[in-house]
Amino acid sequence: MNLYVDKENLLSLVRQMKQYPDADVVDDCLRMIKKQLHLVYNFKKEEISEQLYQLWFNTLVQGRGTKEESDVSCTPPFPHRPMEESCYEDSNWETISSTYLCTDEKTDEICNQQTILLSRKEQEIQTLSKLLWGDYSYSKKYSLSDGELSYGWKELERDGHCLPCTDILLVDRYLLADPRNFRNNLFPLIQRLTKHVKAPVNLIVFVERTLKYPQKRPYSSSDYLQFVQQLSNIRKGNAFPLNVTIVVYPPSMEGGRSSQKTVPHSRFLLTNYRLFLSDPSFGSYFDKDHKLSTNGMYLTVESLADSENYQQAQGWIALFQGILDQIYDLPDHTEFIFGDRKSNILKFQ
Repeated sequence: MNLYVDKENLLSLVRQMKQYPDADVVDDCLRMIKKQLHLVYNFKKEEISEQLYQLWFNTLVQGRGTKEESDVSCTPPFPHRPMEESCYEDSNWETISSTYLCTDEKTDEICNQQTILLSRKEQEIQTLSKLLWGDYSYSKKYSLSDGELSYGWKELERDGHCLPCTDILLVDRYLLADPRNFRNNLFPLIQRLTKHVKAPVNLIVFVERTLKYPQKRPYSSSDYLQFVQQLSNIRKGNAFPLNVTIVVYPPSMEGGRSSQKTVPHSRFLLTNYRLFLSDPSFGSYFDKDHKLSTNGMYLTVESLADSENYQQAQGWIALFQGILDQIYDLPDHTEFIFGDRKSNILKFQ
């Protein structure tokens, strides 16, 4: 993950190293910067004073090994100044998954949008701390068999997993197996993840062709378009839309687990800063009374500030971009892609 730093914010961060009330949080954030993040300075290193060099570069940057060698200076700074509220739109995964310690006249407005993780001046430690939790931890595992998440998806927000968000990638082969569960599971999950976002959010869902319940017949194109409409209405009443795309695996990609045609069987949900790995389908956690009622064992949430988690996410994005490209190569590709086709994670032709 990239961490973009303006000089003003770097000075502010150095001051917080001594003034922030929780020394353990400071240590965890500095350790994260030192071990996990790729630093992009929005200024030339020659611009820093001798005092700042002693405080910052000697205490943190030295000892980063190959990570220090990969640090870069970005001039002119990124995002471009003056910053625009739409600076992330029509961009790419690297942009929307970066963290920004930047100062601009639009900083407050963009922070309030909750689209990208951007820090106001003098709040750098508070912003960085959102990337991890607990005692320098990047992973949270919810044991479903022990009743964790028994209070619903709101526990994800309570535990700090509903961060700024522009895009959601959801991969779940059997998500549409029983749409009757949508209102208990999928709808409130997306609502929770996008609750504080004051901007359009792009949702891409990859599913397998399944039988329509309870008629037990294959879904038609009109059925998939209806699902797109239902998901789009999740933010109904909100001034900002949910742009929905459903991608259905064509028959040539289906097969048993031992088949070379098999599409990835794992279920996951990816946002700008979190990776959710689920044992059960995201559509089968809660019953009509909103009680946890799954035979699945766990839900694991990973922070993408961890370099290994970030690389894993990049690999999966590349995999599904390849699947999408293969679908576009089919003469009847319009039978497998439905909806808005908007994303900063994947590229639609």
